Formats: sequence, C-alpha cells, structure tokens
Amino acid sequence: MNTLSFSDRLLVAMDAEKLSQADLARRVGVSRAAINQVVSGATKGMKPDNLVAVARALNVRVEWLAMGEEPMRPEVITATDREVLRYLRGLQASRKQNLIALIRDISMSG
Repeated sequence: MNTLSFSDRLLVAMDAEKLSQADLARRVGVSRAAINQVVSGATKGMKPDNLVAVARALNVRVEWLAMGEEPMRPEVITATDREVLRYLRGLQASRKQNLIALIRDISMSG
C-alpha cells in the first residue's frame, strides 16, 4: 500500500489522464467545487457511487483510489491472453505443470 493521501492519489490520476478538475467534474457529473474539496483535502473521501465514477473516469482501480492498494491501473488482459487461459483451463493438472515449466524455460532463454 502506498502512503499517498486520497487527494494526492486523485491528483496523480488526474495528471496521468491530463484532466482538470472541471474536466473530471463533467465526466463524473458532479460540481467542480466537489472535486476541488477533495483535491484540496477539505473532504477526505467521496460517496461510493462517486468514487466508482471517478475511478472509471480516471482509468484507475477503485481500491487504489480509495485506499492506495496497488496497482494503480487495472490489469489489461489481451485477447491472446484470454485464448491462452482458455486452453490452459482445459488441461489436466499434470499437463499444466509441464506447460508452466516449458514457458519458464522459454522465457529464461530468450
């Protein structure tokens, strides 16, 4: 867990998305003053529905924004990742272990 305050995390995420307080307020459907209260530290948090909306607007995990639980961004799983996982789930346990060993060997040699 990181040691940034809620308002610091909000500012980090806004900066990463290049959003102003007004931009974020419009995306979330709250007043700019409401965002400013959180950014300035006058308010320590948000109502759950606004917290979720802000996290979505900033493309960050709710857990990171609310509590600082890493990682900041949601993990991106590609179509290829999903395909590999689909095949992996269909394998017997012993074959999964063999495949893991093979992948480990390939990744270490490359």
